[in-house]
Amino acid sequence: MILDDVLTLWNTTQAKKLTPLQEQILRYAWEGFTYHAMAETLHYQDSYIKNLASQLWQDLSILAEDSITKNNFRIKLKSCWQDFQQQFPQSSLKKAILAKELLEFPAGPVPLNSHLYLERPPIEDVAYQEIQHPGSAISLRGPSKIGKSSLLTRILQQGAVLGYATVSIDFQSADLEHFQRFDKLWHWLCANISQQVNLPSRLAEYWQQDIGTKVNATLYLQEYVLPQLNRPLLIGFNEINRLIEYSSLAADFLSLLRFWHEKSKQVPLWQRLRLVIVHSTAYPLLDTGYPSQFNVGMPLELPPFTSEQVRELALRHELEWKGEFGLKQAQLLWKAVGGHPYLVRLALYHLYHSQRSLADILAEATKPTGIYRNHLQGYLMDLHDYPHLTNTLYRVVTQIEPVRLDAIAAAQLERMGLVKLEGDTARLCCELYRPFFQKHLGLSNREPLSVISYQSSVMSERGIMTH
Repeated sequence: MILDDVLTLWNTTQAKKLTPLQEQILRYAWEGFTYHAMAETLHYQDSYIKNLASQLWQDLSILAEDSITKNNFRIKLKSCWQDFQQQFPQSSLKKAILAKELLEFPAGPVPLNSHLYLERPPIEDVAYQEIQHPGSAISLRGPSKIGKSSLLTRILQQGAVLGYATVSIDFQSADLEHFQRFDKLWHWLCANISQQVNLPSRLAEYWQQDIGTKVNATLYLQEYVLPQLNRPLLIGFNEINRLIEYSSLAADFLSLLRFWHEKSKQVPLWQRLRLVIVHSTAYPLLDTGYPSQFNVGMPLELPPFTSEQVRELALRHELEWKGEFGLKQAQLLWKAVGGHPYLVRLALYHLYHSQRSLADILAEATKPTGIYRNHLQGYLMDLHDYPHLTNTLYRVVTQIEPVRLDAIAAAQLERMGLVKLEGDTARLCCELYRPFFQKHLGLSNREPLSVISYQSSVMSERGIMTH
């Protein structure tokens, strides 16, 4: 029995997941480390490691239905694992784990232990290497549901494995009041940082009303948090684009992050700080100078899946996409959705749970009952107030060949994930959008300039495509 068996047992049977630090404690305990040795290796206080370990043994006791301690956990878990193997033979164990994943609708970040997370080399390795550089920052951007939050989760986990203090700041969890004033936002942020690195909040002691919020927040990290940690601090900011509707607040916030990043080039203490800033580019229209403020540090964009990756993910969904048939299926889905990770996963989820063929699903994809209705309707709502973008998109959906567009409008449509730029021209990101936008932008009564009906091409494939 190896430790990975224990983690498999836990992840298969328990809804609650171990934190990266708890998993690291379990690994060190398995190797015979004392709590003091763990604390020194992980750069935590002994008492904190003991508290986390105590909770870990309690959780594992529930799993084993027996009292588990650091002294007996190997023997108890081996017995538990043997019982589990009798219930789930090894041949069916992976299927049991995968079935649990496939029953869950593809929404939100892909869990850390999921078989369905597909790496997109070299993006992950580049990110993991970058956070090891003193004072580094990554700007992770792209259209919505492209996989940014899933990657952020893995970057933070990698930081924890490296022994960093890690903090996850998700702006979706902030209350409306935190966006009303700059000082409230930074009080919320600094309190979150303190709590997640297990330091008592000392905002009242360090906050001085007469020196301004930016200076206060900077001093809080410089004089209190960073010296206390004595190791790198990795902070991931997710959904930072929620600040967009508060333009002056966002400008101040992003300029302060940039200032922190630049301080690392001058002050050794600030080299401990590593930043990952995640934002969706799926906003229709902004001041043309505003998006550049997001670009702090290394820009990193997740590419869509290739057709080969689509096929690999289909196989992980237990679909019989093998040989020439599998290649054709993967290419059909890839062409339809442009390799967009969420749209690919949504199709594979429905293929796994239904007896319908891929051709049938795609033939109905743009209808009100289609699997992509919410995704497509979301775009309509975004475009509603921007007629110049609607007219520009019309030109693209009625041309198969790349179209030369106004530079600003083209950039806005690209950030939304509707077109991809090729030099000074643009083409539609995926064929799924063509029939939908022709119909719903009020263009159906116009004579298309050069249109090949995607829906017709899919229908022509029906009868030869099977699940």
